[in-house]
Amino acid sequence: MDKFKVMSIDFDYFQKIDDGDILRKCYPDGLDLKTELSTLVWAPYYENPQTKELLQSVGIMEDEFGKIKELIKNQSKFTTFVATNSHVEIYSIINQLMDISDAKRLDVTNIDMHHDMVNGNKTLDCGNWISFLKKKYPNTSVHWISNPISKEMYGMTGVCFDMIDTSIGDDVLQKQYDLVFLARSDNWTPPHLDSRFNELLNVARNQEFFISKVAECVMSERDVTKNATIRSYRIVQKSKEKPN
Repeated sequence: MDKFKVMSIDFDYFQKIDDGDILRKCYPDGLDLKTELSTLVWAPYYENPQTKELLQSVGIMEDEFGKIKELIKNQSKFTTFVATNSHVEIYSIINQLMDISDAKRLDVTNIDMHHDMVNGNKTLDCGNWISFLKKKYPNTSVHWISNPISKEMYGMTGVCFDMIDTSIGDDVLQKQYDLVFLARSDNWTPPHLDSRFNELLNVARNQEFFISKVAECVMSERDVTKNATIRSYRIVQKSKEKPN
């Protein structure tokens, strides 16, 4: 194997957002938040009538969404499929698979609202994992497919890629990948879109991949109603308790 080919899909890419102010006003701060904590931080934005209305205007880019369904359907049964919450987890998964492959190079296609190259942090996280990969595997090539609003919101200054597009092209769709990684990105994707994420999971489940791993935290849709957020709060508090 010459190249180990990775298809990295961040579900936040598929968001149809017509106004950057929605991202500025209605999306909470946070990085690599666990699912229960993301439920807590999203809840106030759904409780506020103004931000709730703006959030619920966020939909899905249906054409792009349909393309990625077809991409998943067209993969070999020997493709490894992984779905989880945070994109940070892709780094360790790629390392594990590279260790057992005979690949000499790494080829990454990242479908994502954010470039995930650098963000000022020195430690690995969901916003800089690509730079960590390029450091470990110097011959890594990266193709970023960005959301149409990405440049306006996050810029591209000082970020180097082999290729940048704003739509999923035929060259991407026709490839066979060794790893398909899907991140729900709970702190970047509003909970009312979780049911659409589940559509992608169902497509993958029907493929009967030889290796398929779906994290428990993304198997259920997040609930931002009052009683549900109370339950999430209790789970978060319990996780902070020190063992006796």
